[in-house]
Amino acid sequence: MKKRLAMYGIVFLACFFLSSPAGFGAVISSTELIEGGQAYLLSQQAGDGSWTDDYQGEPTTSTALALAALIDTGVSKDHEAIKKGVDYLLTRFNGEYFDASSSSHFTYCNGAVVMALSMYAADNPVTRTVVMSATQSLLNTQYINPSSNGHGGWYYYNYPSSNGDLSNTQFAAMGLYYAEQYLGAIQDAAEESWKDALYTYLTKDYNSTTGASGYRPGSTSYIPAMTGASLWCMSLIGHETDPIAVGSVVSGSETPGNVGWFENNYDWEDPYGAPQYYYLYAWAKALTAAIGTENKVGEHDWVDDMVTVLASLAIPVARKDETPIYYWDSNDSLDGGNIIATSWAMMSMAFADINVESPEKRVSDVPEAEGEIDYPIRGLLTLKTEGGVTITGAKRRLADLFRWRGKSTLKLPVGAVEFVLHHVPVGGQAKLTIKLPRDAVRNDVADSFVDENGDPKPYLNWFKIQNGEWKGVTPIEVDPVAETITVWLTDGGPEDADGVANGEIVDPGAPGITDGPLVEEAAAEAAEVEFGTESSDSICFVKALK
Repeated sequence: MKKRLAMYGIVFLACFFLSSPAGFGAVISSTELIEGGQAYLLSQQAGDGSWTDDYQGEPTTSTALALAALIDTGVSKDHEAIKKGVDYLLTRFNGEYFDASSSSHFTYCNGAVVMALSMYAADNPVTRTVVMSATQSLLNTQYINPSSNGHGGWYYYNYPSSNGDLSNTQFAAMGLYYAEQYLGAIQDAAEESWKDALYTYLTKDYNSTTGASGYRPGSTSYIPAMTGASLWCMSLIGHETDPIAVGSVVSGSETPGNVGWFENNYDWEDPYGAPQYYYLYAWAKALTAAIGTENKVGEHDWVDDMVTVLASLAIPVARKDETPIYYWDSNDSLDGGNIIATSWAMMSMAFADINVESPEKRVSDVPEAEGEIDYPIRGLLTLKTEGGVTITGAKRRLADLFRWRGKSTLKLPVGAVEFVLHHVPVGGQAKLTIKLPRDAVRNDVADSFVDENGDPKPYLNWFKIQNGEWKGVTPIEVDPVAETITVWLTDGGPEDADGVANGEIVDPGAPGITDGPLVEEAAAEAAEVEFGTESSDSICFVKALK
């Protein structure tokens, strides 16, 4: 991805001219596509707050996906359209779950609604209660029968079935994941957790020779989209480094994995008859989580290729002002039409393109090209903000421990992350929550953030490189149950690399553990700054690694 910005200047000039009304002959960036998609969705909302897709005709699911796309691309939760959309969805709640226009849409609909409202409802007790009820309904419809190939999957309707398929299953899993991510741990009373049961389902649906996954175990239908769905589900349940997910591409396994299948069948533009936008969304999510946006798929710069295709498919709308308006459309049953396809396209870019503002970004491990990984716990990190704050430029970085000059031992269990936070109150604070790999909060993993009793270890801090050295700048909170760490970052404060209160926090840093307090070190540093023996300015993290 290092060449991405340079490539845009070439690729967009070559590929991104659309035949369109006057005024639409310009080069289109992913940012402009997102802004155009936002404008289009906002223009299509009905007076009751709903969106209705022109092909599917399913207002509940269409509204949920439109809301998710708008929130995921940085539209404020306080925007009137967001509030109206949420209010509409609440009218579709029947006391247990959300009603769709057809009973066969139960799983798709409730998975999508739970995802959207979880992103919205973290601080809203009424909406939170409704979402958790629908979440329980999803849990109740997972098929549990270890002797069946359908064990761990979901079906179309509001009941468990051995005929569950991977398409419905990924929607259910996505809803459960977002509920857990935003609202806290799910109360799963079953002897086997929903994640473990789903893992069993995915293993039975996997072809170890080709790396493909089918519509259901033993099926060869919809392989392009379903293989992406499998990889995405693996990431949702913390198995993104499993051989089924990445195979020989990353893990050295003899099986190619879902990523290996994609490399051998690489195609964004004409995915073998698969639903175009459903397919794009499945793989954008899956590849971002499993291999990251900086790694290539074989020789392919997959993010640039995906955005190129989305730009070529964008349909311009005549505009009254300077606001670009674009939408995407399809008549495939899974793509939906104008609303659902546009939502898929927007969320694909929000997932995969680090330059698109979003309140949530996923970062995989450091690209292999940058050297051997020097942190002990690998796997996906998910960065999440609240209160209208958005993230760009999220990347994983090496631990680089030789820069530590403290008196105690420093460990950076999951390495470092680089990012920029936008729309922070000037001079104020932003809350950053990071979802960790499972091993990072296991009591039997020596380098995790918890001790042998499962309690957070002492001396946990957020570290930054200042003056060429790692410095502990603020405490972090660890929630072993939610598998998260939380840190409060201050605009213009010690956590902000530019040192300026300007509404943006440039915060390359890392969650770390020392075997002793940082009080003496902090006091010594303060004294040095006070008497002018050391500059207090932070240096750029990227430059510090060179």
